[in-house]
Amino acid sequence: MEYTSKDATHSLSCKHCYGKSTFYYAMPCLILKDMPDGNRLKVLVFGERWFKDRVEKQSVRYVSQFRVKGIEE
Repeated sequence: MEYTSKDATHSLSCKHCYGKSTFYYAMPCLILKDMPDGNRLKVLVFGERWFKDRVEKQSVRYVSQFRVKGIEE
């Protein structure tokens, strides 16, 4: 099945560090699977770090559960 950014049900909290500066941002995502270890999720993330308008880009990431929050409508 092909997903789009409109199908995103959650938000992935991210952090990018460069030098002494830290940049926090969130990316829309969709949970695909709970991993067997019980601590991680397989998520489909939409967009890129620097370009919020490029939501057509998709990537699969394996992340800790605490980084994923539900999108409040």
